[in-house]
Amino acid sequence: MRDFTFTLEFWVRLMGCDFLKKLEEIIRERIESKPPGSYTYELYSEGPQRIAKKFGEEAVEVVISYLRGERKGVLSEGADLIYHFLLLLVSAGLSLDEVCEELERRHEGSHSELLSGECGERE
Repeated sequence: MRDFTFTLEFWVRLMGCDFLKKLEEIIRERIESKPPGSYTYELYSEGPQRIAKKFGEEAVEVVISYLRGERKGVLSEGADLIYHFLLLLVSAGLSLDEVCEELERRHEGSHSELLSGECGERE
């Protein structure tokens, strides 16, 4: 067992992070303004395949850090993953608000599961 867990508190804090909305706005602005040298616009302009590939790479890096018990790695790679997820959402014409709404919809009436930290589907 690792010395850290992804608890309900972790996800509530993550989803409540005001900076995520700001970052989503920055991503949208960079895509619209196409500034020279922008990593965001460069990746976006390479298309869905490249965005998906980068998102997948970041997900694997999070998993590797987690399995190695590297807290800093999970944090750092997790931040990269979230950034790339936001870019993927924007590229797909979706928003973080829509993801939050979907999570809320899935858990309507499942308050007891939320309190116990058992969110999501089981394998």
